[in-house]
Amino acid sequence: MFYARRDMLSYTLSARLRNHEDSQIILPVGIHNELHANVPSMHVPTASMARLALGHINTRPRQYSTLDTTRSLIDFMGDGDPTAEHLKLQMPFILLGVEALKITHI
Repeated sequence: MFYARRDMLSYTLSARLRNHEDSQIILPVGIHNELHANVPSMHVPTASMARLALGHINTRPRQYSTLDTTRSLIDFMGDGDPTAEHLKLQMPFILLGVEALKITHI
């Protein structure tokens, strides 16, 4: 019973982390599809790791963009942390998407 509750808490906190407004980056569909084709899905973080990441995100200044928050979280979680390593894998696609959205078409 204890393990089921612990796993449920991990999934709940992971969903909060994934769905947090400061975790959402708009990407063009093609880049989003490339990200999913090239970056393996992440294992559900432990409840304590998800709580730590959420706590960090919630302390970022409001003027931070989602990209700033993502970079900050990578630095905060540190090398070797599964969350930071997964975000590092996504970063080239995120940067490409952010730059692509800056281009205006006339």
